[in-house]
Amino acid sequence: MLYLLIAVAGAWIAWEALMRRERAILERLGALEAEVARLRRPLPPPAAAPSPAASAATPSPAVPAATPSPAVPAATPSPAPRAAAPFPGLPAAPAPKVRGLDDTVEVEVPAWIRELPPPPAAPAQAPVPASAPVPSPVPAAAPVQARAQAPGPVPAPVRNPAPAPAPGFDWEGLVGVRLFSFVAGVALLVAAIAFLRYSIEHGWLSPPVRMAIGIGVGLGLLVGCETRWARAYRVTSEALGAAGAATLFATFYAASTLWELLPAAAAFPLMALTAAAAVGLAIRRDSVAVALLGLLGAFATPVLLASGQDHPATLFGYLALLNVGLGWAAHRRGWPFLGALSLVLTAGYQLGWVIRFLDESKLGTGSAIFLLFPVLGFGTVILTGRDREGQPPLFRLVAALSAVPPLLFALTLALEPAYGRHPGLMFGFLLLVAAGLAVMALARGPAWLHALGAGAVLAVWAAWISVSWQPGAWPWILGFVLAFQALYLAAPLAEVRIPGTRPLAGSGRLAVFAAPLLGFVYPALAALAPGGGDLLLPAAALAGLALCGAHALRFSEGWVWRIAAVGAVAGLAAWTGRYGAADTAPGALGACVATGLVLLGVPALPGRGAVRAWPAGPRLEGFLGLAPLLIVLAIAADGHIQPGPGLVVASLALLAAGAAAASLRTGLGALAAGGFLGAQLVLGAWICFAPPAHLGIAPWAALGFGAGAFATFEAGRSRGDAGFPFTAGLALLGGFAALLCLREVAPAAFLPAQVLVQALLAAGLLVLARRTGAQGWSVALAAAGAVVMLGWGGPTRAQAWQALAVAAPFYLLQALNPLLLEREAGRDRLPWIAFALASAVFFLAARPALGTLGCEGAIGLLPLAQAALTAPHVLRARALARDGGSRTPLALAAAVVLAFVTVAIPLQLDREWITLGWALLAAALVWLHRRVPHRGLLLWAAALYAAVFVRLALNPAVLTYHPRAEILVFNWYLYTYLVPALCCFAGAWLLARDGETPDRLLRILRGALPAGGAVLLFLLLNIEIADAFSAGGALAFNLTGGTLAEGLATTIGWGVYAIVALGAGVVLRSRATRISAIALLTVTVLKAFLVDLSNLRGLYQAASFLGLAVCLAGVAVILQRFVLRGGPEA
Repeated sequence: MLYLLIAVAGAWIAWEALMRRERAILERLGALEAEVARLRRPLPPPAAAPSPAASAATPSPAVPAATPSPAVPAATPSPAPRAAAPFPGLPAAPAPKVRGLDDTVEVEVPAWIRELPPPPAAPAQAPVPASAPVPSPVPAAAPVQARAQAPGPVPAPVRNPAPAPAPGFDWEGLVGVRLFSFVAGVALLVAAIAFLRYSIEHGWLSPPVRMAIGIGVGLGLLVGCETRWARAYRVTSEALGAAGAATLFATFYAASTLWELLPAAAAFPLMALTAAAAVGLAIRRDSVAVALLGLLGAFATPVLLASGQDHPATLFGYLALLNVGLGWAAHRRGWPFLGALSLVLTAGYQLGWVIRFLDESKLGTGSAIFLLFPVLGFGTVILTGRDREGQPPLFRLVAALSAVPPLLFALTLALEPAYGRHPGLMFGFLLLVAAGLAVMALARGPAWLHALGAGAVLAVWAAWISVSWQPGAWPWILGFVLAFQALYLAAPLAEVRIPGTRPLAGSGRLAVFAAPLLGFVYPALAALAPGGGDLLLPAAALAGLALCGAHALRFSEGWVWRIAAVGAVAGLAAWTGRYGAADTAPGALGACVATGLVLLGVPALPGRGAVRAWPAGPRLEGFLGLAPLLIVLAIAADGHIQPGPGLVVASLALLAAGAAAASLRTGLGALAAGGFLGAQLVLGAWICFAPPAHLGIAPWAALGFGAGAFATFEAGRSRGDAGFPFTAGLALLGGFAALLCLREVAPAAFLPAQVLVQALLAAGLLVLARRTGAQGWSVALAAAGAVVMLGWGGPTRAQAWQALAVAAPFYLLQALNPLLLEREAGRDRLPWIAFALASAVFFLAARPALGTLGCEGAIGLLPLAQAALTAPHVLRARALARDGGSRTPLALAAAVVLAFVTVAIPLQLDREWITLGWALLAAALVWLHRRVPHRGLLLWAAALYAAVFVRLALNPAVLTYHPRAEILVFNWYLYTYLVPALCCFAGAWLLARDGETPDRLLRILRGALPAGGAVLLFLLLNIEIADAFSAGGALAFNLTGGTLAEGLATTIGWGVYAIVALGAGVVLRSRATRISAIALLTVTVLKAFLVDLSNLRGLYQAASFLGLAVCLAGVAVILQRFVLRGGPEA
């Protein structure tokens, strides 16, 4: 208690010092303002001094104002005159510069000059000579100018008096009077309370006597401080009056609580009367001391007379009266510190009561206690004045901070599981506090009160769900979530609709985000609620989402909508994941559809009555509406739920239609594309998990989604939107994906429907390509057709017929597409590329199917038939090229024909027909390039040559693809390597006939093709030698470790190959060929000396050396005869 008194006394001393300094500053400021106002008053013009001539003679008549004065001769300029000294003893100031007769000169005259006596009359002076010019008299309206006079002695300057020293700090008055009086009052109060306590403990006085003594002492002090003698000692009398009021407070409180002499109904009016008397005394005397002592005594009374029993009504009713009285006095006299001290001390009592007496049975009492004081604080602010000018901001701060204890009390209830078992009381209390803060923020401010309430609400919900969740709160707890969401969404609307409200600026604007963030309570409840299998939670989440959507539309709050959308989708997903079952599947799908339509619709509607415009640009929030498709996918893919086929398809159709409508509204074609493509993919996933009996609707659903997407494209096209072709194209391609899933589950059960739907989808893509002029869709169809066609087939005849039935429509539609296009569209190369790809894919799909059907003997007719079907395309492309179009269609069509013709013969072979077909096609493309000079043909040929060379030269596994032939030399090794080598030589010969060319690719091919052919022939030589000496089913190459015969055969073969290559180089005049042949011959010689000849003896060795010598000599003669003699050109 002593420390509390010292602290309060120190605060009071500091407050008094500040008040004294403030009053001194205000008095000084008032004096300065009065001096400035006096100096700003206009100075009356002084009388003009008489001229020297006027003192000796009769004054000249005044010249009229309209008559100009004669000009002063320029030849005799007079010196600058000096102004006559207006007062004796002062120096004469220099005359101001003469600018003109109409100029005015404003002279700032100090106050001490104006207070001097008037100057004496000027003495007479000698008359002015006649030769001197007489100055014209100045008109009355003209400003007065000082006249020159003879300079006199300059007196000493007059200095301003020094300012009076500032008064020192009155320590005697502050400490000796105010502080001692304050301590005297406190000591008197403590003495009275100590006497009462002592008398009670020793049984001296009965309770009625104690009450009488207390009342008498208190009233005596109050009355005595108002006497004439007491008023002479103001400070001391104020302290005694405060002690009297505190004594009365203590007496009445003890009479009601301790002595039980007064019922509560009688004690409260008496304490109220005492509070009113103390407040009246403080206001009457304008005494901070009375107010402070009254506050200290009033708040100390319950502590000093505590009985240890719980009387919340008496205690907090008493504190309420104190807060009302002190608050009114503080606002009346401008003492905000009284309210701050009341707030702190009241919060201390609330905290002590919560710690000592709060339990489950007193939660209602605690809620009432914590609601009472914010109401009193804000009510005091409202009733004591509306925005009074000069009111300290601490008043508003104190009233605002009075809302902190209720929020902390709510958080305490949420964090204690025993209290959390009463969520209705807790959230009802929190809702009242939050609503009150919102009302105060709108009515009186500050705006951060609203944000404070929002943050506390989120914290309480998070704490309660994490720590104190009670299953008994389900399902009515959903109503509180919606109520809080509605509260924070209604505040901005009230700001707009209700006149006179304050704007929720700054942090107050952030409070609205509490509404969408509360949406994340729904997934938490879905995970915790024991009986949440009904549709109450999805319905509540949808209602909250609708409220946030309405706010977003009204105020263009994009982030409010985004957060709410994520929370709603999370809640729906959590609920579906926990309670998804066969009986809840219809409701779950309905909730998904409803949520998806709201998510799609809100971003498509902004601008209708909105306060602010929705941000410009694409509204990507609409893509959140596609999230329910994932939930539908989870429901459809769950084998335990197995919803009916009609429910799944209808749900997907509604969501896709909503996406289409939203995209047409916003012009965002990607939204519709996502909707229809997502519907197709979800349909495919459902097909994979649904029972076969439910799949009859699947092909027609895929067709319906594709048709809906195409209709959306047409609607967007009619409005001039360019983004909707992707909608139709992606949806049609997604239909193929769904049908692929159907093929995996039931390939034969729905084959006619699948073939028809796939043909219609393909036709839709080609029509889309024609309507938009984007023939890339035909190429996409070729790629999709490849996936579909190559996915069918099998070892049975039925599967073969299925593969042909599926592949034929794709191929025929792609074949008709370039022929049916208009002339300008036909010049586009993309439909011709798509046709070429479709032809190749159909060939790859039809060949194994025909082989399964027993057509292997005539399989070569397939490429010939396709070549015949391509003939009209060649004619069409040729006509386009003649009309000045691109040569690309002609090159593609002719290349397709050549490809099928060249592959027809190798196709009859059972081994390496693909490699032979590539080689022949490459040579044919080189031949076609000479007639249709298109670079694409040359690139295609180069790619084929490279593929053939890599396959035969750099792929050793090619020799293991098939078993060894039984016939030597004339086997599959011979045609596999000889035909590609000849094709390389043929291509080089054809390219060499074009002469010199700047085309780098052409020059590279001219050099690379002969080299590649030579390498293939050399490999063929070694393969045939190895085949002749190998045993078993695999080839064995033994260049150094084999038998003598094999080694000699290899050496002789290399030598003969080198000599033939050398001869070819001589004939063709190819230096590179000759160098390569010499290098090979050198290797052959080294092999012969180092490996082969070491195994020979006798005459065989001599004969070998003789033969080697003859060969090398022959080579030398040939080089000298046909190469070196020809000069460098050879």
